[in-house]
This record gives sequence, C-alpha cells and structure tokens, in this order.
Amino acid sequence: MKAARCIGLSVAALCLTRAASAEDAARPRNVLEIPAPARRRSVHVPRSAKDWPVGTTAVRPGDVAVVRLVATGPVLEADLAAASDAVAAELRLSYSEVLLPADAAAGIERAQPGCLTAPGARCLGRALEDMGWPMFVSGRVTRSGASTEVTLELFESRTGRSLARASRETTAADRAGLVALGRVLVRDLARGVEAGRRVAHLAVDSDPEAATVTVNGRMVGRTPWAGDLEPGRATLVVELSGRVRQSRDLDLAAGESERVVLTLPGSTAAARRRPLVGPLLLGVAGLGLIVLDAVTLAARGCTGTGAAGTCARIAPVPFAVYGLGGVAAVGGAFLWYFFGGQPDAAEVSAR
Repeated sequence: MKAARCIGLSVAALCLTRAASAEDAARPRNVLEIPAPARRRSVHVPRSAKDWPVGTTAVRPGDVAVVRLVATGPVLEADLAAASDAVAAELRLSYSEVLLPADAAAGIERAQPGCLTAPGARCLGRALEDMGWPMFVSGRVTRSGASTEVTLELFESRTGRSLARASRETTAADRAGLVALGRVLVRDLARGVEAGRRVAHLAVDSDPEAATVTVNGRMVGRTPWAGDLEPGRATLVVELSGRVRQSRDLDLAAGESERVVLTLPGSTAAARRRPLVGPLLLGVAGLGLIVLDAVTLAARGCTGTGAAGTCARIAPVPFAVYGLGGVAAVGGAFLWYFFGGQPDAAEVSAR
C-alpha cells in the first residue's frame, strides 16, 4: 500500500513538473514579467522595439514609465542600471503598470530619435505620451568626491511639467547604497505628489515672450512662466513695453493644471491719448491771424484806387504773412489733434 502511494505521488509530481515546463516553454522568451503585489496583475512588456508588432508605437498603455537615470561624475553604468531598475520596482508597489527603463529607452528612441542624447522633459514627455504613458520618472546621480546625490523627478508626459521632485545625498558609493536610496526617493516622490494636490498649477505663454506676469497684483516672473498657486480666483495680467496689456480672470482648482497663451498686439492697435491744450492754442492763434489779416486788409491793404473808387491793387505782404500764417496754424492744430499724442496704456482685456 505504501509503495503504491509513493508511486502515485511520484507520478503526480512528474506531471506537475512537465506542466510547469510546458508553461515556461509557452511563455514568450523576449518578455519580462514584473512581479506584482497581492491583488495586482503582472505586466508583460517586450524587451526591445524589434519585438513590437508592426505598426505599433507603444509598448503598453499604463500609469508611469521610468527613464534610465543619467550620471554626473564617475558612476558605473551597471550601478545606474541597477538604481533605475530599483526605482521601477518601488514604483510597482503604487502603480498598476510600470514601463521599465530599458523598454522606455527603446520606445523613446523609436518615437523621438535622438531624444535620449540630450534628454529634456518636453522631448521625453512627447515620446512617452505617444506611447500611452501619462507620467514618467527620470533622475540624475551626481558623484563628487565621497558624496553622491540622487535626484528623482516625476513629470506629466502631456505638458512636461514637474509633478514632484525629491533629492538626497549619501556617502555610500556602492551599488547597494544607490539602490536603497532610489527606493527611498520614490517614497519621497509620493509625498510630494500628495502635497501637489493641494495647490493649483498655472503655465503662462505669450507672443512675444519675456512679458511680465502678474497674478493678483504680484509680479511672479516673465513668460514663459509656470508655477504653483493657491486655489481659487485669480487675476492674471501680462504686459510688455510697446505692447497692449492683456488680462484674464481665472478660477484655479486644487490639483489641476491650467495653461494660458496670450498674444500681445503692437501699440499701433492701442487707443491714442489725443492732445488738447496744444492744438487748441495753436488753432486760436491761427484764427487770430486770419482775423488780423482781414482787419489789415480792410484798413490799409489797398494801395491803389480805381476810377469808380474801388480798390485796384492790394498789398501782397500783409495778405501773405497773416493769411497764410493763420491757415497754416489752423491746419497744424487739426493735424496735431487727430494724429498726435502717444499710445494709451489702457488695458485691453482678453476676457
């Protein structure tokens, strides 16, 4: 009886072993399985771009992608890779899907060739948004002497704006120290994201750039400008010398992002302050000259009398001096009033 039971158990174990082997054989060899915590599903992502189906530009739409850390100073490539993978593993505890650094690099190079040569948030964000990843984490390891600083930053792919940033220093120069610090910084990022949900983010662009940005009467910078503000109603004013000032009333919500783009027309589009005193005085003087010309002409302008007692010849000098001077003064006053003055600084609202 014992022998039969042992034979039965051996056969069952052999069957289970063969079933597991068959399952492993059926699993794609170019696929990496990310270990999933309880009640979370595993994610399979291709190891390189050549394994993607023809015509696709995304590995897998999901929550957050991890861009491989870059280094300043003497940092081994293997240490960077290990720290980047540790960041992805720690993120996996909070996000249902995480794109690993190697796969993110392959996808970015395919979507935005050359972007990884000089990685910027906008370039990386465009590539990862096209791939279906709404957020990404990138960072830098800076080593100087015995000190090593690791910085991680979480970005929104669509806008390239920073959602949270965390940085710490360590004296541990080995790989294990970098891995441990990377995991700690991910938890710091999570706290930063939670704090960011209590403020509103505003980005302001203008054409032309370098315009002064004022929020609720306080100058905060020049365009292009972006920053966090208290939620609620806010009055935005953008102005630049020689351009028409623009304003807008905003209702900023906590945890939300708003982008405002304003065009500043040239000063020729602005209303002009028409001068009054100068043209008025000049016009009065012109009219006075015309009246004086008429009086002079009536009194002693005639230099010769005809047979019937009429004036046969008029003196040209008084007529020319007073008459033409008066007409010129009145015409000058007219031109001064309608075409003179400076552009008005009055606000042209963009509401």
